[in-house]
Parts: sequence; structure tokens; C-alpha cells
Amino acid sequence: MAGSAVAMPWLGERSPAVLQAWFPGEEGGNALAHVLFGDEEPGGRLPLAFPRSAADLPPLDDYEVERGRTYRYAAARPLFPFGFGLGYTAFRYERLQLDRERLAPGGTLRALVRVANTGSRAGETVVQAYVAGPPGTGPARLRAFRRARVDAGAAAEVALEIRHADLAEGGPDLRERVTPGPYALRAGPDSSTGLLASFQVD
Repeated sequence: MAGSAVAMPWLGERSPAVLQAWFPGEEGGNALAHVLFGDEEPGGRLPLAFPRSAADLPPLDDYEVERGRTYRYAAARPLFPFGFGLGYTAFRYERLQLDRERLAPGGTLRALVRVANTGSRAGETVVQAYVAGPPGTGPARLRAFRRARVDAGAAAEVALEIRHADLAEGGPDLRERVTPGPYALRAGPDSSTGLLASFQVD
């Protein structure tokens, strides 16, 4: 139980898994028991990346995110990436399709991802879409996500929608605008893995 990332250099040597409970509240004990005994599926996803070492982080009093803070700007490979989470089954991301090649102002892009449950019991995954723009717009960022429950041995088509306005970034004048050009979309279970597709933004 912790409020932020925890250094775990012992992971893998002493334990095959970790359950992060954050601050679970008065029903935390019951909730943890349900998860540990397999009565409930752990469905949470990390709201921040867990670094492998504190040495991978900038100084504590340096709040400039572009110097290595947040999942977007961290240079070192994390122990657990932003959006990561496991359960009692396994999923395979098989196909990513976009409904259009160009996204015009006022329009919406629809991404369809096929997710197969390859395990022996039903479970949930969170399909996440990260989008990177033209050079100069910064690293990819989370633009859409959807939780999907899939039965064992089955597959589901999960739709994610990204509006043109969702791609706006703040500029030096503090005004948000969408930069036209080529964009890349990665859909997967976390910020570091997934299927790739590209589209053009007007």
C-alpha cells in the first residue's frame, strides 16, 4: 500500500507478482481478500509509471516534466509502464483498424481493436490508445481508453474514438491548437506496447 511508485529491485527474485492496493479505505481488507483468493479480477491500471530505480528520476525539487517526469518524457525503461496492469487471464491484441486515413477539423477517428482472451477464465483488460503527432509536438500521449470484459477463449472488438479537438496542444502563447500532419496511433494494454496505425490530420 503506497501513494506513489515504489522501488522494487527485489521483484522477480522474491515474488512473481505484486498487488498495489494504494489507499483502499475501510473495505480494503475485504477487497484484497476477494482479489487474492481469485473471487474478483484485479482490474486497476497504473496511473503513473514505476521506474526501475530512483536514479532514473530527476531531482525531487525539479518539476520540469520534460527532464524525465511522467510516462511521456521518462528516458529510462520503466519497471512498470503507465497504464500497466495484470489479472488472472491473458489477452492478445490481434488487429487494429482505423475508419479513415484523414481526420478533418470537427471530425472523429474511430479505431477498432480486436482483443482475444487466451486464458482459462473471463477477465477484463483496458484498451488504451496513445497518439503521437508530427515532429515538435512531443511524445505520444494517452488519448482514449475503454475497459472490455472478455470470456475465456473469446474475442471482442473494442472501439476507441478520438476527436480532432482531442489532439490540441498548448503552444508558447498558451493557446491550444491542432498541428496538421502525420500522426501515429498505438493501441495496446499500456503505454509501452501495442499495435500501430497511422493517419493524417488536417
